[in-house]
Amino acid sequence: MVSGTLRFVIPVPMFKDGGEPPVFPDGEKKGQPLTDWQGRPVSGSGVVFFNADDRAYQFARGDGTAVIIIGSVTRDQAEQLVAKVRTMVSDPNALTLGQLKELIRYARETLGLVAIYDSSREFVATKMSKVALDTGIAAFGLHKRDERDICHAVYVPGSGEFQGPAASPQRFADGAVILEQDGNVRLIQPDSFEATYTHPDGRPLRISELAVQTPGMRERSLPPNLVVAALRDEDTDEIVALYDRATATESGIGPVPRSAWQRFVALPHNLNGRDFRVVRHDQRVIALAESSLKIQGQGVQGQGVQGQGVQGQRVARFCKFVVDPAYRRRGLATALLVDLLEIDQAEINLTFQCLVPDSWQAGLKFVEALGFAHIESEFGMACPQLVSVPTTISSSVVLERLADPITHAADLARIHNAAYRDDVAFRHVTAEEMSSALEGDELWIARDGPRVCAFCQLQPEPGLVWLESIAVDPDCQGSGLGTALAYRALREAYLSANRPVMLNVSSKNPRAISVYERLGFARRRETLRFGAPRNELAAAMRER
Repeated sequence: MVSGTLRFVIPVPMFKDGGEPPVFPDGEKKGQPLTDWQGRPVSGSGVVFFNADDRAYQFARGDGTAVIIIGSVTRDQAEQLVAKVRTMVSDPNALTLGQLKELIRYARETLGLVAIYDSSREFVATKMSKVALDTGIAAFGLHKRDERDICHAVYVPGSGEFQGPAASPQRFADGAVILEQDGNVRLIQPDSFEATYTHPDGRPLRISELAVQTPGMRERSLPPNLVVAALRDEDTDEIVALYDRATATESGIGPVPRSAWQRFVALPHNLNGRDFRVVRHDQRVIALAESSLKIQGQGVQGQGVQGQGVQGQRVARFCKFVVDPAYRRRGLATALLVDLLEIDQAEINLTFQCLVPDSWQAGLKFVEALGFAHIESEFGMACPQLVSVPTTISSSVVLERLADPITHAADLARIHNAAYRDDVAFRHVTAEEMSSALEGDELWIARDGPRVCAFCQLQPEPGLVWLESIAVDPDCQGSGLGTALAYRALREAYLSANRPVMLNVSSKNPRAISVYERLGFARRRETLRFGAPRNELAAAMRER
């Protein structure tokens, strides 16, 4: 579809003082900062105005780069707008902030023009052309969109809000159209859509002709040029690049080295990424959902989750979402979640868990809006230099590094399952799974005679050492064995400011946190773990 309606463009001047701050001018949020599509406060200064069509505030910068566009304007209304400007100044680039706001009020209250939004002078220069009534001033006067500029749209029934490019959520009471154009997504009201857009051949376009976004219709929940698909082996470099782009905006997300990603996907519970999903834009991966099943109890044997044979009461599907910052607020994570919900049988008593960095405000809002509850946090801790901690352990206990960790896989699986069985993120592992998880890692154990009492698993990486796991048999906990083993293993790891050791620890494990702090670890970041019953989550998605 294309848009051929006339629009009036007003350049936003480079105000001497920059203009007004981007805050809500009235209402319950008066004085609070406007936020961008990532939920972060908008910076700079300029002009704040109200788009009555979407019942949303807009913000245009006062640095000489922005414009204000008024939609669906007749030639007569355009002439009145030009005349109004001429009563104030000869060149709209000389308008003061007060004069510009007066012009916007005139358009809205006197001429009845309600679709008013911000854009850029670059957009006008590349995507629009002037029509009759040429004012002789760039980015000022009557314009229309390039008719070759094809758009894609989907209709969303009902009422709600849309977090798009506007400075506050766009609201709709009786359906809305979600429009994708050049990779940008925004909402437009149904009446405005039918008055503005046509088929490429000029035929009128009606709402009834659009695809309807409803629950269970994954293929219609995203613009046509985006698709949800299974992870492929050849996606590795794309995933690493996606993590790099996301980390540049939110440091708590990554990065993830290529080798670490390959080892992670190869872990037994990840099934070589079988349940991972991505969103592709052409061949580029722009969003990722990591997904794996955690069997947290022995359960009742049966057909269960995708043939894995467990229908126990403690089954959780862990998921983590990573979205390219340039594509956030476009429904990508929602589309991925819908796909993940269809993996498991509806009758399974299964819980969904996901992790969100505390710095990613948009991600936190996303999971909370879906009904996820915060159940714990993971603290990321780092230590560049160990602190010697006095410990006394039994003289019969030996601390040693294993040349072949796989020979003790059964003992390690037993200790892991016993030590972490009450952890909300617990996943029961078999000896075979433990063997696979140990490949390439460095392993230290505490042994009392032939009996293994504890283990410490390290993963050396370029520039850091990752403490993957430390577990002590419950019968030996509280004896200082874990502290002694961790210190001995890390002392041999040759740590430095350029090669620290890092780990994650649950907020519900204060004893472990205390041990790590005594060893010289400090908190670097917090990642929140959320949980929700699968069936309740699916019902909430159907209502969206």
